Amino acid sequence: MRIDTEKIPYFFSISFLIEALTPEKLSTVSSQKGLKDLNINKFILASADIYQVLALTAERGLCKANVNLGESVKKVVTKAVRAPNIGTNVSLGYAILSVSLVYSITSVLGLGLSPTLKNITKGHELLKDSLTLESAASFYEGIRLAAEKHLGRYFGRVPDIREEPKSLSVWEVLEASSSDDSVAYEIVNRFPRTVEVCNQLQNYVSKKGLNVVEAVKEAQLNLLSKYPDTLVTKSFGHNAAVILKELTHLSRVKGAQYLKKLDRFLRDSGVNPGTTSDILSAGLGLYLVMSYGDLSC
Repeated sequence: MRIDTEKIPYFFSISFLIEALTPEKLSTVSSQKGLKDLNINKFILASADIYQVLALTAERGLCKANVNLGESVKKVVTKAVRAPNIGTNVSLGYAILSVSLVYSITSVLGLGLSPTLKNITKGHELLKDSLTLESAASFYEGIRLAAEKHLGRYFGRVPDIREEPKSLSVWEVLEASSSDDSVAYEIVNRFPRTVEVCNQLQNYVSKKGLNVVEAVKEAQLNLLSKYPDTLVTKSFGHNAAVILKELTHLSRVKGAQYLKKLDRFLRDSGVNPGTTSDILSAGLGLYLVMSYGDLSC
């Protein structure tokens, strides 16, 4: 099975934008609503920078070069915070996750294999090898540049981000943080929830006849009703993230009017389940790669 490798970074940059544009999601940026200092215009502008980084990542994967995750993250964050029409972190978590996933997929292609989910496991092994050799210095610098207001440190059992990581590798940072950060968990554990989203989207589109935007909305509610969002945990504490999970699950029973009231309350309170959005966007990117390559999730 042949895949146009040039389309892979495009799929993952456009999935970031499609997820952001999707209306009626719960308390995240959409084509209709913003949140805090984020709006859809900033996501549109940021998607171009993500594409550039992912295109370089795809080249590295294909030629078996090191992934350079830290430099990629630093580049995306730097462009966002210094751009006059963005001026804030828009895509730190998604950059970390999508670079890792694109590298895993293109590494498989570099081995002459089709990028099925089974074969992506082999690509993940190459990703791990590369991240184990990569110093965390640039990775930490990118996180510091993001200057997320809810974080004084990288969340997990690693040194404060204001300190130098010294001998830590990127893999060690992700592994130590995987119990506290869903993006790190995805990378360390071979993208389980990202694959889950891919499967959900395939089911919604192929079997239930929803369009992609409708499917993204449903997949977001599924994720939020199953897993506490770790960005909410960092902002408001673990109990708040668990309550949000239970309230979202309840919305699946109570229906649209309840969901609208819950959305309004969460937005007014500044609650942003952004880590769920990162995983949702990555799952959509994977779905697009699999679908356009005529492969199955």
